[in-house]
Amino acid sequence: MGQTNAVEDAVPAALRRPPDVPPGTTLQVGGPGSTQLSLASIVERSRSIASSTLALEALDLFLTNGDLRVIPVVDRRRPVGLVSRQILVETFSRPFRRDLFGRRTVSDFMDPNPIVVGIDTDIDELAQRLVTAGLQQMLDGFLVVDAAQRYAGIGNVQALLNEVTKRQQEHLHRLAHYDALTGLPNRVLFRDRLAMALGQARRNGSQVALAFIDIDHFKRINDALGHPAGDELLQVVARRLQGVLRGPDTLARMGGDEFTLVLTDLDGPADAVHALRRLRERLTDPIPLEGHATVVTASIGVALYPDDALEIDELVRKADIALYASKRAGRDTASFFDATHGAFDGDSLSMEHDLRLALQQGEIKPVYQAVFEAASGRLVGAEALARWHHLERGPVAPATFVPLAEDCGLIGRLDQAVLRQAGAAVAAMPGMSGKRLSVNTSAIEIRSPEFVEELLATAAEAGVALDRLQLEITERLFLEPRKEILDRLQGLRDLGIRIAIDDFGIGSTSLRVLHRLPVDVLKIDRSFISGFCEDPRIDALVRAVIDMGHALELEIVAEGVETDEQAERLRSYGCDLLQGYLLGRPLPAAEFEAWLAAGCITPPGS
Repeated sequence: MGQTNAVEDAVPAALRRPPDVPPGTTLQVGGPGSTQLSLASIVERSRSIASSTLALEALDLFLTNGDLRVIPVVDRRRPVGLVSRQILVETFSRPFRRDLFGRRTVSDFMDPNPIVVGIDTDIDELAQRLVTAGLQQMLDGFLVVDAAQRYAGIGNVQALLNEVTKRQQEHLHRLAHYDALTGLPNRVLFRDRLAMALGQARRNGSQVALAFIDIDHFKRINDALGHPAGDELLQVVARRLQGVLRGPDTLARMGGDEFTLVLTDLDGPADAVHALRRLRERLTDPIPLEGHATVVTASIGVALYPDDALEIDELVRKADIALYASKRAGRDTASFFDATHGAFDGDSLSMEHDLRLALQQGEIKPVYQAVFEAASGRLVGAEALARWHHLERGPVAPATFVPLAEDCGLIGRLDQAVLRQAGAAVAAMPGMSGKRLSVNTSAIEIRSPEFVEELLATAAEAGVALDRLQLEITERLFLEPRKEILDRLQGLRDLGIRIAIDDFGIGSTSLRVLHRLPVDVLKIDRSFISGFCEDPRIDALVRAVIDMGHALELEIVAEGVETDEQAERLRSYGCDLLQGYLLGRPLPAAEFEAWLAAGCITPPGS
């Protein structure tokens, strides 16, 4: 018994099972998802004998072949037992036993219940069966049959266990070096590959690019569609990225929605730019998830060897810094490391804490920019824009703190703080009586089921009339116009709230769905207005947007109007409203109120 336990202890616990299968039963195990391995590589076609064979004849076979351990007993091509060398030799070790029992057949001395398995049996299951059977049968081995239950050979337990050990080692190696979800190299193998790439670059004088790739707003997909959809997205992204790479390049998953890419044997940064352009183009193809076409973008940070760093850790650090620069630039972009990025390296560790504190202490305040009717010059309303003056850092750009607020789950508090302050301030301004108040609203918050309730509560607290409130939403909300989102926006319109698409023209709103969107206003992005007087092509685009918007019964606002020529041309094209430095700069509440009281005659800051 002690020997049997010792054998069981030597086999991994995962390979053991209760003795629920009687000895002699043919095992046909495995199924979908199980690891199947043919036993052919460890099965020997040994000489067999019939059960009617005399015991002395079988004994002679053992005595003439010292390597023979067992002899299979087969009747009509079907195995019926095993004759063990140990049992037969010990039985006839004394001469008188040969005289008494030698004329008997081997059926009296064989094990009639050997382990019999099919040729396609899973080796993990077989190992469990052998441990359950006991020490003697582990020493004797097992019989193997084909699909018709005919004798196919005899298996060696030691060879089997060696195969199991080999497979376990291979499995452990894969677990240690590859990501289980995507099958890509993991953090450990990534560093090995990067070290090899740098070593090769040193020898042949080439360059290596290390890119950090972060999926934009991945958390919102997990929150909206669930973790299974998020996992599916990561698998699709991994396949797409891998599909556009060259053979020597390495794509790895570092965890979460973070990937790294090692581009080898480059002649210069232009090679990296070309590779990243192909990667981003492939990435942005819509991905079907839960019945919706989801468009994915990524922020990418790149560091070059040897230009930026010579060692792995420094190259990784600078690629990470470049990644944060891409996020601060508004995401969906790639940034190469620049020495000026280093000044922001510590920001990622403390900025979130500072932002939380700023919201608690009311450091983030709205400023107000007037919006005028193009034809008459009449004041229509004002847009409230969030501004943060950090006590130590000074002014922090919205392009920095708004994406940060989205990442760390503070965007709802930020939007509510701006609406609460702006609503109260505008209510106290005589010059804004009956005028429109526009506030920016995060697409992430609109996806929240609690959005409408929280918005209405904040508006009521601030004393903002719903028919004077306009929500400005970026185009990205409409990349995947899900029905529940559209219904939510339509419900707000039914309450009198106006919906505007902000920065129209720089996103990817499909003209095919534009007519179905529950919106009232299109705001042409300032990047078009700044150059349309000099570039006939941009001029044609601006005029087309105005005409298209009017055909859809939408109000058109031009942002970033800075010259009289721009304003006059927009009026001639029938643009409805104008907003920009020519007409009024963003001002704090007190200055904006004073400007209103002065009759809005002289544009502030002029």
